Amino acid sequence: MDTRVPYHNYIVVTPNGDVLGFGEEDDARKYVAGYYVGKIEELSDDRSKVYVDYGTDPLQASVDICTELGAYEGDCIIYDLDSFIENIQSSGIFEDEKEELILNLMQEKINLNINDYQVDDLLYDTKVVPNRD
Repeated sequence: MDTRVPYHNYIVVTPNGDVLGFGEEDDARKYVAGYYVGKIEELSDDRSKVYVDYGTDPLQASVDICTELGAYEGDCIIYDLDSFIENIQSSGIFEDEKEELILNLMQEKINLNINDYQVDDLLYDTKVVPNRD
């Protein structure tokens, strides 16, 4: 495979396996924050949910809800794209599948779900962008 440069530097993998690309770490972090804001809004629209167990402080309630979401459906995780591509290249998957997967990851608009390629195990050795506390 010749040397090509990916359009993005980072990818976000959502709990359902969708992959989104970002040039800047801060943009990826903003997407993840927006993802959870959207989830909180979805849950607050669901009248069957009762939030008596959550703190009365809105910020603490949001943190509690996001923690619960992470426990039940998983986290959005930010990965270094170069690290993921290296793991794909050194993996044992078929060469044509590697090429297809890498080409997709290098595009401006990534149209990929990790579960479709069954390469989620390659993410275990991929460099994760640590959370800021």
